[in-house]
Order: sequence, then C-alpha cells, then structure tokens
Amino acid sequence: KIHISIIQWNPSKGEYQRWEALSGDFLVSGQGTIALPVVGSLDVGGKTSTEVAAQISAALHDKMGLISPPDVSIEIAQYPSIYVVGAVATPGAYQFKPDLTVLQAVALAGG
Repeated sequence: KIHISIIQWNPSKGEYQRWEALSGDFLVSGQGTIALPVVGSLDVGGKTSTEVAAQISAALHDKMGLISPPDVSIEIAQYPSIYVVGAVATPGAYQFKPDLTVLQAVALAGG
C-alpha cells in the first residue's frame, strides 16, 4: 500500500493546494499496478517512489492538460508480508520492514 499526496501551486491564491480527490492510500496489485482516478492504471512494479511520483505527475499533466505538472509525493504506507517456512518454531507470514535481514526474519519465526 502506498500513500500518494498531490499538490499544486495556485498563483492566484499564492499558496499550494492539495488535490484531495486524488490523494490518499492506494493498493499496489500483485502485478505491480495501481489504479488512480483520472490517470487509470499505471505499472509501478520495480520502480522507486521517486520514479512513481514522476510517472503520476507526468500522467496527470498529460491527461488534464495542465500548464505545469503537479507535485506528487509517495510514501510506502504498508509493505507486503514475507513468509518464513522450514525449521522454525512459528512458520508463517510476517510484516516486512525496511532493512529486515534474512537472519532477523528467521529469528522472528523462532528459528
């Protein structure tokens, strides 16, 4: 799951405005795609959050005919589970965390 935040500078008001209708949490499918309003389905598998943000910004710019692309930020709201099996006390699914090593995952499962 990723959290997308989209803002754009509004010169007439002298402030940034958040695009509430297009900002929020979105699920990444098992095939590595997300479905966004206006934009449609995008292939985001194997890309960094910076690359996905640029992809969404460009798609919104093109689809909506904007003068300048909006600013898009991406953060990972939830990582997919990992599965530890084999000679461990409690095999099963565990929540992945950044920088989790194989040794730490095995230790979580009681190995």
